[in-house]
Amino acid sequence: MMEPRETRFWQAASQLKLVHPKELQACWDSIPPEKRTRDAVDRRLARQVVAAGHMTLWQAQRILAGRQEGLFIDRYILLDQIGQGGMGRVYLAKDTRLGRQVAIKILSRERMQNPRALTRFHREAKVGAMLQQENLIRVYDEGALGGMPYLVMEYIEGQNVAHLIAEQGRLEPENAAELARQVALGLEHLHQKSLLHRDVNPANILVDRDGTAKLTDLGLAIDMNDEEDVVTRDGATVGTFDYISPEQARSPRKIDTRSDIYSLGCTLYHMIAGHVPYPATSLPEKLIAHQGAAAERLTDLVPGVSEGLAAIVEKMMSKDPADRYQRPADVARALTPFSRGARLLGRPVQPTKSTATGTSIWDSTPVSGGASKSEVKGDGARGVSRPAKESSSDPFDLFQIDLGPAISLTGDGTTPSRSRSGENSPVPAKWLANVPKWWWIAAAAGVVAVVGLLAFPIGGEPTPKPVVQGKPAPPAPAKRIFTDTPISVDFGDEVVASASLEDAIRLATGKRGSLVLSNAEPLELTVSATIPVNSNLTIRAANGAAPEIRLRFEAPVPFLTVDSRSPLKLEGLHFRVEVAEGVAAPPGVLAVGGTLEMKNCSMVVAEGGPAVSALAFSGQGADISECWLEGFRPAIRAQLFPGSRLLLTHSQLIGGPVDSAGSGWALELQTETAPRSAKQEREVALERVTVVGVGLARMLDSGKGNPLRFTVHDTVICGRALLQWADTTAVFPGEMVWSGQSNLYDLRGPGWVVADDEAGQAIAGAPAQLDTWSQGAVLERETRAEPARFVVEPPGTGRSPLDYSLREYVGTAPGADVKQVAAPPGRSL
Repeated sequence: MMEPRETRFWQAASQLKLVHPKELQACWDSIPPEKRTRDAVDRRLARQVVAAGHMTLWQAQRILAGRQEGLFIDRYILLDQIGQGGMGRVYLAKDTRLGRQVAIKILSRERMQNPRALTRFHREAKVGAMLQQENLIRVYDEGALGGMPYLVMEYIEGQNVAHLIAEQGRLEPENAAELARQVALGLEHLHQKSLLHRDVNPANILVDRDGTAKLTDLGLAIDMNDEEDVVTRDGATVGTFDYISPEQARSPRKIDTRSDIYSLGCTLYHMIAGHVPYPATSLPEKLIAHQGAAAERLTDLVPGVSEGLAAIVEKMMSKDPADRYQRPADVARALTPFSRGARLLGRPVQPTKSTATGTSIWDSTPVSGGASKSEVKGDGARGVSRPAKESSSDPFDLFQIDLGPAISLTGDGTTPSRSRSGENSPVPAKWLANVPKWWWIAAAAGVVAVVGLLAFPIGGEPTPKPVVQGKPAPPAPAKRIFTDTPISVDFGDEVVASASLEDAIRLATGKRGSLVLSNAEPLELTVSATIPVNSNLTIRAANGAAPEIRLRFEAPVPFLTVDSRSPLKLEGLHFRVEVAEGVAAPPGVLAVGGTLEMKNCSMVVAEGGPAVSALAFSGQGADISECWLEGFRPAIRAQLFPGSRLLLTHSQLIGGPVDSAGSGWALELQTETAPRSAKQEREVALERVTVVGVGLARMLDSGKGNPLRFTVHDTVICGRALLQWADTTAVFPGEMVWSGQSNLYDLRGPGWVVADDEAGQAIAGAPAQLDTWSQGAVLERETRAEPARFVVEPPGTGRSPLDYSLREYVGTAPGADVKQVAAPPGRSL
């Protein structure tokens, strides 16, 4: 009988440190003794190792083929080959240093002989390293192995838009507009760095499972400020001809960002219509059409497409660049009303689909063991991708190895399977080979991703898995807790430490985990670039902790920017905000386009700086409870779209002394329109809130045509006026609806509704006192208008929530329950 260490598979797996010897032993023990024959034992051991999740199927195949030297590239462990095309191959890998999955592109040896292909490959690395924006694929690293250059990129689990259209047909206009809006934001980032993409098309737009669009393939990008940037600037026409701008086809040297806007317009047209703008059969016909033909109107092609959205696409596709939008940011703004609320989610896909980062970059078809067709972009060639022939010069040749018959996980070596007739039938000999590759990746990814940490822990060997009836028992859930670190991410069964708050935010974003802070000392953070949040993120204090985060803004950007599909949850955090001298104020500490839940948090801005807002809100819902916001001007700046809701409960918004220039409105509200839902109400609701400053809300429009409902209960508002009305010519209250009950208004200015000017004069005809306030669409019950007698006088000089508790009040006092409001550090109750 063979000893397990005599097997070639055991030796290779141990030498590579992919599987711990004790885990190998457990897999060996699960093979019945009579099945440990020399001719098949390697395949059977590999079968058990893969089934136990210690290795991916692809890795096992490499080892059985004697090609294990191709499993490592520097610090990266290859997990699977996810695509190949005319330019080379793409692999899913694990970064052993940072513990994240990445996509690695390797240029083929044939392409290395092509100077243009090699230059394009290095150009993609150079340009990608310059970019940090959520709608552009990130490039992490580059290098060479055995003379073959490779590129390490962000791995995206999703589909490219070309495949989405091919599989499901045209996209809903709202979803198409949302994807195009996001791509425009990516192009704007390129534009700000004087870069042109030059190949915007559906195959180069990935959509991840959270619905975030990622623009890929920077191999054709050029730097307009780089005189030495000569990639494809020798007169050759580049790009994809169904989306190429007229000027790019005529003269590639004389283009600017408006050419990318044209290509994005053609891409948006394709998404909505389900076909390209000019579906001609020949290349000359396509180019001629782009030069002068008008595409068929979308409103004539697709029922329900709004005239406004169709007009935007037509403007993007104007033949004369001067007639288009002049920069991508203008496109993003124009599309926003038509994409509001769109939730196109990239479906979780199999790695055998052409969906990973590198796959769409080369428009390649992933290999699955047999021949597969692939359209290679750039040269127009159509060919067949086959498993490469064995060659000692290329460690990345693909082999599909049959791991042999299924091995029973029971002690007797048999696996009964009941047929419909009730008879036992044997397991098919190639059961393993027929299991979809995505299943193995999903089962093994968690183990492989942390093999360096869990399989070989420092300071001792792991506890062997118990063996029951000759097979390894499922490991009991173990929670690895780092109690000595102030920043960690809790995934439920594991707590992972992080060296910085920024890294922890990126690690927790989109995962089923929470970023947990337990720092006793303040975390100091300089904000010079926003941190994008493009999926679910929760940041909370550890039990019993009151973590403080000190933000110093050295650029006018938010600390966190949350996109329109993403929820953000903050709990138990304390922020202190400072803006560096000479730096313009950011639009908000937080910029939320999705939803926000903020509980038991405080935000205090340093005195003497520019007018900063705690929150810039443009999403569907914000729920703020038990919070203290101090010194902001305004505290919350909100764009309210149809259906938007802003809710504040048991919170205090303190703008500063009423009679000083440092005070501010609590809210600044702008109502926005959107198609098909213009009559949906927007709601601002306050319950048990204390407001001290200039007043409650600065209204940036009259509300005409944009219904806005205020619901204000048990609230104290202390200031000069209740509202500032921008349009003094509009009849108050327009379409605003007000429902108030049991409030206390201490308003000491010339009127309750004032004009939007420096003098802040009362608007003629607007109510100036309580008895004239309740009229028409304004309903107020059981409300008082009298001085608010706080514990600390005069109003605005308090330094803790308790200072704003009412005294000498008959009945149940309105305002925030100070015992629930989060006190800033050093201002405890």
